[in-house]
Amino acid sequence: MKTLQPTDFPVAEDLPLRPTKTLFIGTSGSTFSLTTGIRDVTAVVPAKDTELTDAALEEVRSKAASQPALMTLARAAWYSFKMEARTGDAASGGVLGSLSTSLLSMGCWTLSFPADSPHSSHEIEMRPVGIGRRAHVFVQESVPYFWDVEEGAEAGGSGRCVCRLFKVITAGEDGQKKRREIARFVARRSRDREGVLLLDGDAADEVVVGLTCVALLNRLDSF
Repeated sequence: MKTLQPTDFPVAEDLPLRPTKTLFIGTSGSTFSLTTGIRDVTAVVPAKDTELTDAALEEVRSKAASQPALMTLARAAWYSFKMEARTGDAASGGVLGSLSTSLLSMGCWTLSFPADSPHSSHEIEMRPVGIGRRAHVFVQESVPYFWDVEEGAEAGGSGRCVCRLFKVITAGEDGQKKRREIARFVARRSRDREGVLLLDGDAADEVVVGLTCVALLNRLDSF
């Protein structure tokens, strides 16, 4: 079966990203950190400016520690291929889902959810759209989504990394399938696993977006 490609669907230029939430993704220390946290910073940094400057990124980072954790992802060891996501900060929080991969997976990640999860009724597989490609695709409830990665000059220079999440929608009177941007992750450096995630919470589930973004960042950090 042919892998879906971003180029199969033109971008809906008339439907720009309209974020409703500002999230901060950060590890607890070094590259080999065992935990990754996602914090909702919307209350102190409203999601209004999609062009995140370095100053804006620093503002979100500095205020994130005082805000509640949406979820925390943890792995048993730095070399583990599985991360479990729980609500809040504590390890005793409810299980939201998990991420897993393997050495032979060719960059593919599997997202698993509890049987009664409100976030997805099935496992989600996220994979690169091709060998050596930076774009990734996953399908949830029969709807394709694409993470598109821009680095360096195409991301605004200075070693930045910008990851855009597109959702395939039916647009226009002709019913054409197009890609609409529904989330954007921005990091100051291309291999950072820390940065700001702007999300249109009306267009996608925040847990699914957060988990796929973390999987993407771990993939990029490895290549």
